[in-house]
Amino acid sequence: MKSVKYIYQLGLFSLLLLVGTSCRDEAKNPIPEWEAGLHALGQFVLPNGSLLPATDDATAAIAQTTINSQVFFQASNLAGSSIRFTVKPVSIDGRVEPDKMDLFIKMKEGYTDKDGNAKVAVHGITATTGLYIPQGVKFASFSGLSNRQGNQVTLTAAQVFEFFKSATFDYGDGKGKVSVFSRRANGNFAAGDNFEVSWSVTGKNGLVYNSWSGVYICSDTNATGGEVPGVNCFLRWIVR
Repeated sequence: MKSVKYIYQLGLFSLLLLVGTSCRDEAKNPIPEWEAGLHALGQFVLPNGSLLPATDDATAAIAQTTINSQVFFQASNLAGSSIRFTVKPVSIDGRVEPDKMDLFIKMKEGYTDKDGNAKVAVHGITATTGLYIPQGVKFASFSGLSNRQGNQVTLTAAQVFEFFKSATFDYGDGKGKVSVFSRRANGNFAAGDNFEVSWSVTGKNGLVYNSWSGVYICSDTNATGGEVPGVNCFLRWIVR
């Protein structure tokens, strides 16, 4: 008798489960379906023509200090300083085709506030819509791209200075916003300044990809990116 009762209860439960799942409105499902996206990979081109990171699928972490020892503007020779890099859009699964890429640059300057605390002034930011959304001065665009097609860029110190020569900042000393370079004896970049190039990628689907995971794609401690090999969010270099 108990066996019949259990069979009845099991059958009733199965029927209710079937009815419940068959009537579910997938449009109201709170769990979104993951979609494909676009990423990018930036690599410095060293004077001997080699790339840093060396390969698209590089997995070894490269510290920013390693970059700084090989890629920099020279404070004592700004007129002759330049850096080269290449950036390519990356469709990891090949489901979204890239069409356009925009490059942005911002400058970071260390200073000491009125209380003696070390602070960082960021110049060139035009929007504050997210931690890893490209911010800064837009200085280059590429269109008609294909997956993993590299686009090489050379930036001289003189070109970068043009991007920021009119920058102003409030250093919190009661003077309000002042010209960044009027505070300097040489009126130009100085050792310790650093720069960051970032990017956004537009797909042929019309969507713009400019924000990625700070853990898996972007990394402040690994200059090649996060835990996904072959993609990153920015390239950084210094004045030394």
